[in-house]
Amino acid sequence: MTDSTPAIVILGQGSLATARRIQQAYPAAQIHGLAGRVEGADCTYLEFGNTLRELYQHDTPIVALCAA
Repeated sequence: MTDSTPAIVILGQGSLATARRIQQAYPAAQIHGLAGRVEGADCTYLEFGNTLRELYQHDTPIVALCAA
């Protein structure tokens, strides 16, 4: 991923379809899905907070699909 390519971070399976639609606008973006809750993501992660911090520290734009 380049610095301008966003990471699409999702917490649940129900967000995968929306994440794929967003990915169509950013084809190089990877979808990060929570391990054990999301199947079919480009990559998985174990801890939401740590993942967001790591992406932020690497200046990666973040598109997070989660309840507020």
